[in-house]
Amino acid sequence: MTLVALAPLVTLAEDSAGTTWKAFWVTVTEQNPKTRVLKAKTEAARSEIVQELPAPMIGLGSMGMNGPTSGVMERTFEVSQKIPFPTKFFKASGVKDARVAVASSDENTELQRIEIEASDFFIGLYQNLKSQELFSENQGILARHLKRLKSLTLFDQLQKIHILEIEAEIKSIDSEIKELQFKEKELRRRIAVLLNEDGSFPGKPILKDLGPPRQVQIPKSLILSESARKREELAITEASYAKQEWLPDLTLTYRRRNRLDGVMPSSHEVMIGIEVPFLWGWQPSAKNRAASALSEQARYSAIENQREVVGEIETLRDRVKTLWERIQLFRNEILPIQEKRVHLVHRISPSDMESLDAHRTTLEKWLIDRIKLLEIESEYRRATATLEILLKPTASEVS
Repeated sequence: MTLVALAPLVTLAEDSAGTTWKAFWVTVTEQNPKTRVLKAKTEAARSEIVQELPAPMIGLGSMGMNGPTSGVMERTFEVSQKIPFPTKFFKASGVKDARVAVASSDENTELQRIEIEASDFFIGLYQNLKSQELFSENQGILARHLKRLKSLTLFDQLQKIHILEIEAEIKSIDSEIKELQFKEKELRRRIAVLLNEDGSFPGKPILKDLGPPRQVQIPKSLILSESARKREELAITEASYAKQEWLPDLTLTYRRRNRLDGVMPSSHEVMIGIEVPFLWGWQPSAKNRAASALSEQARYSAIENQREVVGEIETLRDRVKTLWERIQLFRNEILPIQEKRVHLVHRISPSDMESLDAHRTTLEKWLIDRIKLLEIESEYRRATATLEILLKPTASEVS
């Protein structure tokens, strides 16, 4: 059994001040129109009839001397029923079960994609709001720095250039915040669409603090690869069902003749008809070859899909591990160094351009690194959430 690195899904915190991932995902599964369409498709597969029993045919006849209704000598009543070869019903039942299994696995696979998309939106909104906070903080630092700079009485060209530079940076941050605000609105609208609601999503995402990756087992049967495997099983079942084309169907006929002229007595007639499909052998043969080719195609598709899924999980596992190492590097080494610089620069009394510039660059670099850490943490959350979703076992393995 293979082990992979996986952090717990980091969006399951419970807090009345905002929306938790658990509550959000429950709402998505209840309200998203795609989930309802998927359930409807599965129900449609359950209601499907693969091998139909043809409706009986009833015939009425009349024979007369001067026409069918004049001088009637005989009236005929006939009923016939076509019955497929009995084994076709058993094979058709297997095909129906296989199609239901495919529809159910497709539903689970699409639900998994929706969950990944929902977690990406949820984490993206959290990152956006935190980014706005950090950019506003950076803007405040620059505004205070500008105030200090203007309080100096250096009156040289270098001071004026520096003032213009800071003012331009403050305006530039204004632009960044406006862009973030636009993206926030876009995300809220997309989340509202996901929830099948009008307007925009008003909630505030609540996320837990990050934890290190943990070792978990890869299930034998993954949802993402189950769909291809079920399609392979369906193709094999349909290929077996196609062989039934060689078997003859039966036609039962009962006929009652009522003689009205008394010349001959009335009679009953029973007839059993048997189809001979081998006389037109190219038709069942062609259906068999087509079904076998589809079965072979499904088999190779399942193998390819399994490799792709395993490769994606392996890549995500390595990505999660690398991102966690980068987070630890920022938390334990880079940010502590920047914080030491901040403490030192606060001890300097800004009295000239050099000390003011040191003050600005130190605080600005500290915030830039915090923004960078937020980006890495958000990417870690996404990769971790996606990996956890992909590693969910199928219902058969859970049971």
